[in-house]
Amino acid sequence: MIDENIRVLYSVEPGLLWAGTLGGGLIRIEIEEQGHGSPPKLIPVSYQHDPEKPQTLCHNDVVDIFEDRSGVLWIATFGGGLSKFSLKSERFRHYRRVGYSGNQSAIRSVYEDRSGTLWIGVDGGGLLAYDRSGGSINSFQHDPNNATSLSHDVVSAIAEDESGNLWVGTRGGGLNRFDLTQNRFFHYQHDEQDSASLSSDLVHAVVADDQGALWIGTDGGGLNRFDPKTERFESFRHDPDDPASLVHSSIQCVCRTRDRMLWIGTWKGLSRLDPINRKFVNYRHDPEARASLPHPTILSIYEDRSGMIWLASHGGGVIRFDPKKEEFQQFTEHDGLANNVVYGVLGDEYDNIWLCTKNGLSKLNTKSETFRNYYKKDGLVSNLFYWGAYHKGREGELFVGGMEGLNSFFPLPQNTNKPTVAVTGFRIFDQDAAYKGQNIELSYKENFISFEFAVLDYQDPSRNQFSCKLEGLNEDWIYCGTRNYINYTNLDGGDYVFRVKGGNIDGNWNDMHAAIHVRVIPPVWKRKWFYVLEIILVIAAAMGVTLYIRRRIRYEMDFQRKTNELNYARELQIAMLPRSDVNLPKMEIMGKMITASEVGGDYYDFIPLDDHRYCVALGDATGHGVAAGLVVGMIKMALNTSVQKVGSSSTIEELVLSLNSALLESISQNYMGMSFSIAIIDQKNLHVQISSTGMPYPYYYQADTKKMIPIELNGPPLGILEDITVQTHNFHAELGDMLVLLSDGFVERFDEKGEMWGFDALEESLEAIFWEEKTAGRVMDSLIQACDKFANRQENDDDMTVVAIRFRE
Repeated sequence: MIDENIRVLYSVEPGLLWAGTLGGGLIRIEIEEQGHGSPPKLIPVSYQHDPEKPQTLCHNDVVDIFEDRSGVLWIATFGGGLSKFSLKSERFRHYRRVGYSGNQSAIRSVYEDRSGTLWIGVDGGGLLAYDRSGGSINSFQHDPNNATSLSHDVVSAIAEDESGNLWVGTRGGGLNRFDLTQNRFFHYQHDEQDSASLSSDLVHAVVADDQGALWIGTDGGGLNRFDPKTERFESFRHDPDDPASLVHSSIQCVCRTRDRMLWIGTWKGLSRLDPINRKFVNYRHDPEARASLPHPTILSIYEDRSGMIWLASHGGGVIRFDPKKEEFQQFTEHDGLANNVVYGVLGDEYDNIWLCTKNGLSKLNTKSETFRNYYKKDGLVSNLFYWGAYHKGREGELFVGGMEGLNSFFPLPQNTNKPTVAVTGFRIFDQDAAYKGQNIELSYKENFISFEFAVLDYQDPSRNQFSCKLEGLNEDWIYCGTRNYINYTNLDGGDYVFRVKGGNIDGNWNDMHAAIHVRVIPPVWKRKWFYVLEIILVIAAAMGVTLYIRRRIRYEMDFQRKTNELNYARELQIAMLPRSDVNLPKMEIMGKMITASEVGGDYYDFIPLDDHRYCVALGDATGHGVAAGLVVGMIKMALNTSVQKVGSSSTIEELVLSLNSALLESISQNYMGMSFSIAIIDQKNLHVQISSTGMPYPYYYQADTKKMIPIELNGPPLGILEDITVQTHNFHAELGDMLVLLSDGFVERFDEKGEMWGFDALEESLEAIFWEEKTAGRVMDSLIQACDKFANRQENDDDMTVVAIRFRE
């Protein structure tokens, strides 16, 4: 029955209505035409609020419905707020322990036969036959007292031959033929006394060919060909003395392609078999050969409509193989894949490739080579899948099984909607600032700015992506991932254009990007008329030899004085650094600074606070040259004074606020300041407090998960604003973890082409270094080497400073 209390009707597409009711929730109504003058048939599906399930409708009183252009249906309720429902996302249907009363729910295999019956193999639960049209379920399990029952309860492969016979492979009980008319199983198992029997009872794959034969892949017994007429098996195994034999006898999958070739995925390589001449062509993994198979263990194989072979690997992502060119292309987590362990691969009617992984379901758009990932929050029964538990039905429905049950869904056409991107915020020194239209005008003193932006696509805003650039500073797009803001510091006077573009969860990027024009008013001494005045003075000086000589002498003296001052400032800057690294039983702290040709104003220090705490600081003065060197001296003195002032048991907030006040009192020029990172480490319990203002994010590496985590802390440089909010981050480190602080000299390093290294290259290099290096010194040296390699002998314009903290194992 359709609820009579309908408040609003909304049509999304022909044949589909959404009805909002008062008290009855939301109703989806499919309109099925009957023809011959008969009224249409209405098929309603109800969606209601369930307080136990947070993903349901927020309230049952629906007062309005609207669909935005990104395919999201918005449902306004009376008293419950707003709900959203994605119309362009695949609908996942769940099957949990269907018809089986045991504790096991892991799905090992699934197959839809020609009658539409869904056959499901359960890991330890036997075989299920599910008639979805009638809803009936039959369960078949092994009975040791019944010789015609299923031979084993771990069903790992299901197939149907040309004659309509159902074949069931088990892991431990060999091969079964199920007679649907007699409701009995016939067993084919390994017999050591019979060479023509099945070579192993551990069956992983069963494939029928058009000649009536079956090809069975086993774990340890190689490949078998079974002739149902003679009921004899012919086996193919790996022979170490024959390079043309099967590549390995532990088979995970078998695929028969349109050219009647058999592709066999094994634990140590890939084989192709011509069933006519019985010859194998093998592809092995060779780490030294770039053109070899990228990963040795192949769990699933699929041939798409263009003839490409797709290989799911156990740790190497998904691999595309071109049989004509014999070329491999690998796609991994780096390209957007949900996880590098891929258990199954399927194709849909829209040339997308679906990948069942160890952590979610991935859809690869083969045209754009972009991924969209689905997880339990998107409707999957589980994030963890199982190899062998995947199948494409006769109507294009996809079935994917895992540790907690089975999903089925019909893939939708690729969403081609181009999302709109907008600049949503502008900040100066971490404070909200207004601007008119698309134009921003700044003083040269306002040298710390940031932009915030958003993609107006609400399918899953947390997975929208961004790229941006500031023309006049960098001409290349900087990929920001899902981070929706960017900071810029120390902009020279002139005109800039900030541009940002965005992409949605489907990988569609907008063609028209948002643009903001930024003008920075330079100081008097950097304006054009000032340069003209200088030229006039030089010409006038050249009119008299005496004046020229005096000016020349004066210039040389001034130059020498500045050089002496600069050298002194550099010596002062270096003298401020710690005399030695910190080497403690549970912790080592090391620092290194690569100075620029002109004093860049970097500084770092290690200060013991009491018997078990250390203060680690790293700073970068906003100016350069002598002024920067003086600020370094001030920060050294101010930090030590702040520690003494607030006491050795001070919190990190107290230290930063005291340091900011000290710098405000010491620096008279309000455009000078110090970007600053500080950490207080309790080496006794490995507790870390950290704060960072105006600096690149500190990076924390967790040794047990092998993940690098940027610690996102923001704020204006110290010594500029009186009232600041100190952002801190606390965490407990584990032995083997590392913490790295660094100045912006790394990300702002340029090569000979004028291209900047940037945050993406820094983070990619640092993450790889964490994987390879295990000491603080090696991490610092490797990071500096990576940056130098990018610059290709180009000198650094700014100091490059890094501090590495390693918690000893």
